[in-house]
Amino acid sequence: MSVEIVLKYKETTYRFVDESEYGPEEITGETAEFYWEDGNGSCDCNRANGIRKYCDPTFPEMNCGGDEIDLISVTVM
Repeated sequence: MSVEIVLKYKETTYRFVDESEYGPEEITGETAEFYWEDGNGSCDCNRANGIRKYCDPTFPEMNCGGDEIDLISVTVM
């Protein structure tokens, strides 16, 4: 199962499909949402890694704990 992530940094919106594992259970909306809203994916450093991996390899590294990259949506596909 895949998860579509939409992030926004400044005026640019980044959309990608993340096929990462979120734990031993099957991916559900709850596990994916938790990861991106409250878990490791909620940190700007990990959101920046996703943007670099799937959208823009030149995207800058970000500090942990920042709130510069906004989560727009998480959709289980």
